[in-house]
Amino acid sequence: GRLPCLVMPYYEDGDLVGYLTRARVNILELMCDAVAGLEYLHNFQPHPVVHGDLKAHNMLLDNGHVQLADFGASKMLDMSLSTSSRMAGTYWWMSPELLVDADPKPTTVSDVWAFGMTVLQASVFTGKNPYSHLKSDPAVIMSVVQGQLPPQPPEIDSTIWALLKRCFSFDPTKRPRVETVSIVLNIVASAP
Repeated sequence: GRLPCLVMPYYEDGDLVGYLTRARVNILELMCDAVAGLEYLHNFQPHPVVHGDLKAHNMLLDNGHVQLADFGASKMLDMSLSTSSRMAGTYWWMSPELLVDADPKPTTVSDVWAFGMTVLQASVFTGKNPYSHLKSDPAVIMSVVQGQLPPQPPEIDSTIWALLKRCFSFDPTKRPRVETVSIVLNIVASAP
């Protein structure tokens, strides 16, 4: 019989975490690439797509350009048809509502939270986890559900930090849409 298979390009530069440890690059340009991919997903028609597991390990690079990868936790948003819940992803990048809700459902705004954590992770040039100052996994979860933000690294510009704090809003309705994140990142990246 015939066996279906998935064929995809080889990304020579690997994932964003590995890339950051090998190369000094303009992080904001890479994040502008990544947010463009997320914007495409969130505006996909007829139904937006939620990635569900955004993090630097799921961003692949080739020739200095970022591609989102690992769509195993992704789903199309069709609230009229979907009643299934699916909580997947890596909890260090999960929004508070995904950690505490009895029936968690990833959304575009939970993707925005995870994208903000990825920008934070990438901006410190080390690829270390956003809550690496905490010593245990339960401490990370408690910090997130109690609304405690990671500390602002000195490497992060004040405009980007203000954007990230909005992405990390405990109230999901107060998080910016991906289009707003894209606009701010592109403005800061293109500034002299």
